[in-house]
Amino acid sequence: MDGLNLQPVLEGLISILLTIITYYLNGISQEMKQFKKDYADLTKVCNWLVAEQLAMRKTLDGLTTPKTRPTLKPD
Repeated sequence: MDGLNLQPVLEGLISILLTIITYYLNGISQEMKQFKKDYADLTKVCNWLVAEQLAMRKTLDGLTTPKTRPTLKPD
Protein backbone atom coordinates (compact mmCIF):
# COMPACT_ATOMS: atom_id res chain seq x y z
CA MET A 1 0.00 0.00 0.00
CA ASP A 2 1.33 3.34 -0.92
CA GLY A 3 0.51 6.61 0.80
CA LEU A 4 -2.40 7.44 -1.48
CA ASN A 5 -4.25 4.22 -0.63
CA LEU A 6 -3.42 4.40 3.05
CA GLN A 7 -4.81 7.91 3.57
CA PRO A 8 -8.52 7.05 3.01
CA VAL A 9 -8.20 4.04 5.30
CA LEU A 10 -6.70 6.17 8.05
CA GLU A 11 -9.34 8.86 7.58
CA GLY A 12 -12.08 6.25 7.90
CA LEU A 13 -10.45 4.79 11.02
CA ILE A 14 -10.12 8.23 12.60
CA SER A 15 -13.74 8.98 11.73
CA ILE A 16 -14.90 5.76 13.39
CA LEU A 17 -12.81 6.44 16.50
CA LEU A 18 -14.16 10.00 16.78
CA THR A 19 -17.71 8.70 16.45
CA ILE A 20 -17.14 6.18 19.26
CA ILE A 21 -15.55 8.84 21.48
CA THR A 22 -18.46 11.22 20.82
CA TYR A 23 -20.96 8.49 21.70
CA TYR A 24 -19.31 7.77 25.05
CA LEU A 25 -18.84 11.45 25.89
CA ASN A 26 -22.53 12.05 25.19
CA GLY A 27 -23.40 9.19 27.55
CA ILE A 28 -21.14 10.60 30.26
CA SER A 29 -22.72 14.03 29.80
CA GLN A 30 -26.22 12.60 30.24
CA GLU A 31 -25.14 10.70 33.35
CA MET A 32 -23.64 13.86 34.84
CA LYS A 33 -26.91 15.74 34.27
CA GLN A 34 -28.87 12.94 35.94
CA PHE A 35 -26.34 12.86 38.80
CA LYS A 36 -26.81 16.58 39.40
CA LYS A 37 -30.60 16.14 39.54
CA ASP A 38 -30.31 13.18 41.90
CA TYR A 39 -27.81 15.05 44.08
CA ALA A 40 -30.16 18.04 44.34
CA ASP A 41 -33.01 15.72 45.35
CA LEU A 42 -30.80 13.99 47.90
CA THR A 43 -29.75 17.34 49.36
CA LYS A 44 -33.41 18.33 49.79
CA VAL A 45 -34.20 15.03 51.50
CA CYS A 46 -31.21 15.33 53.83
CA ASN A 47 -32.19 18.87 54.81
CA TRP A 48 -35.73 17.70 55.48
CA LEU A 49 -34.44 14.81 57.61
CA VAL A 50 -32.27 17.15 59.67
CA ALA A 51 -35.26 19.45 60.26
CA GLU A 52 -37.42 16.48 61.28
CA GLN A 53 -34.72 15.20 63.62
CA LEU A 54 -34.45 18.57 65.32
CA ALA A 55 -38.23 18.79 65.69
CA MET A 56 -38.40 15.28 67.18
CA ARG A 57 -35.51 16.02 69.53
CA LYS A 58 -37.25 19.18 70.72
CA THR A 59 -40.49 17.25 71.26
CA LEU A 60 -38.76 14.44 73.13
CA ASP A 61 -36.80 16.86 75.28
CA GLY A 62 -40.08 18.53 76.19
CA LEU A 63 -41.55 15.18 77.23
CA THR A 64 -38.60 13.95 79.26
CA THR A 65 -37.63 17.08 81.16
CA PRO A 66 -39.74 17.76 84.22
CA LYS A 67 -41.60 21.00 84.03
CA THR A 68 -40.73 23.32 86.85
CA ARG A 69 -43.41 25.41 88.34
CA PRO A 70 -42.48 28.85 89.54
CA THR A 71 -42.35 29.01 93.29
CA LEU A 72 -44.95 31.16 94.87
CA LYS A 73 -43.53 33.93 96.96
CA PRO A 74 -45.39 34.81 100.11
CA ASP A 75 -46.85 38.28 100.11
